[in-house]
Amino acid sequence: MIVHAAPSGSNTTGLLSYLYGPGIGPERGGTDHVDPRTVASWDGLPEIHAPVPRTDGGQSVRDMARTLDLPAQLAGVAPTGRTGHIIVANHDDDPVLSDDQWREIAEATMRRAGLWNGPDDDDAVRWIATRHDDSSVHITYSRIRENGRDAGWINYTRAWESMRHEYEARYGLTPTGSADGTARRPYHQAEASRAKAERHAVDGDRHALPDTARLRHWCTVIALEAAALGTRAEEAFVDRLRAAGITVAEHRDSTGALLDYRVGIRADSTGRPILYQLGKVAPELHLDELRTAWNSAAEHTPEAVSAAVDALERAAANAPDELTDAEFRTIGKAARDVLHAAAAYTDLDELRAAAEAADRAGRLAAQAPMIPSSSPGPVAQMARDLRVSAGILVNQSGEDDPDRDVAVRVVIAVASVLVQVEAWHELADRRAAAHAAFTAREHVLQARRALTAPHRPAATRPVTPRQGVAGIDTSAARTTIPRPHTPPDVPRRR
Repeated sequence: MIVHAAPSGSNTTGLLSYLYGPGIGPERGGTDHVDPRTVASWDGLPEIHAPVPRTDGGQSVRDMARTLDLPAQLAGVAPTGRTGHIIVANHDDDPVLSDDQWREIAEATMRRAGLWNGPDDDDAVRWIATRHDDSSVHITYSRIRENGRDAGWINYTRAWESMRHEYEARYGLTPTGSADGTARRPYHQAEASRAKAERHAVDGDRHALPDTARLRHWCTVIALEAAALGTRAEEAFVDRLRAAGITVAEHRDSTGALLDYRVGIRADSTGRPILYQLGKVAPELHLDELRTAWNSAAEHTPEAVSAAVDALERAAANAPDELTDAEFRTIGKAARDVLHAAAAYTDLDELRAAAEAADRAGRLAAQAPMIPSSSPGPVAQMARDLRVSAGILVNQSGEDDPDRDVAVRVVIAVASVLVQVEAWHELADRRAAAHAAFTAREHVLQARRALTAPHRPAATRPVTPRQGVAGIDTSAARTTIPRPHTPPDVPRRR
């Protein structure tokens, strides 16, 4: 369950008109509103807070807006800019809750935020909860309390954390984690909407991901591919990003020192590229982290895919029962790299989705130091085996379909590693990270079924990103990055 305090609106009527309207549809990155209705309210009488039918067949929400804004009017405060909006949403795969269950959740949300303590609370704000789909409710409220004071700022994240966990356990919902710093940066609304529109387009890609998710996958794959070149890894990394159709720019400080790279796969309507700093696409892609990984991986590059699968199976079979945070960070990063490498080797969308799902499962909030590749012990050996297998799989990926038997061995070994990752998180009571590992494993098992099907459909060849042209909207263009290939001037190690 996600509880999100959206930015305050400027107009209560406008927000209610949208919530009780038809919606903008998934083909435009939004949702269709089905039977919009009020399921909860501050006075305990949600059934009386509904739009008024008009003679032209439409409906008016002005009376609802006036009712919510009445405390501000009586206090002599302009209601403009004082409309609050809270979104409570479940995962698409969660059970569908009833209106009564959503009413209970909406009331708990307002109580935990300190905005309402029941229908008889003289200091509460006025609010209503609107439901127009199966997976969410939207709470609209006036920031001016009944006593005329502004509700002020509240640390909503902490206020709602225990409530989320309580209702996730009660109704069997997808668990979310604590505010521990392990979650990825949220997607910008524009890129999330573009991906959603592409998934629902007639000829769209049902596995379409936001731009930064695509960049995270392919930058990880190309970084692994470049690691085989040792001291030339950074140069090869940049060359191969550009050869794959990714725009690359340098990010320097005021003295001219190189801090990181900025990458992008899309241009805006004026033709300017939309760029993201690598370290913000994923912390492990920051230039300092990449250089550390390249230095430690240069000496471990066997040349046969069978050696990669052997190393992967050995890592899955010899996983230790317990790990320290430093040990897990090392293995978690290597396991995540293996998923990206396996996706590149098999060219399966299911494994790319698994790599995206495992992003949180392979990261901890504490930035524990990485274990050097030369360290002794089973944990260091497992990490080495995982890194070796990831590097070989990436460097052996090509335009042709991989050997199916080898690919099946790869996904089985990856699933075994994810079982261990899930168990380690469960042991440490990291519920959201454990669920992320479970979700990744489900995608891996789907990939196995695709590989073992009698007639596996041919993979659709991705489309090279197009540069935006002034006056032309390219926001809906398909920009799936093609499989990385080696530029003519960069030797490829086999």
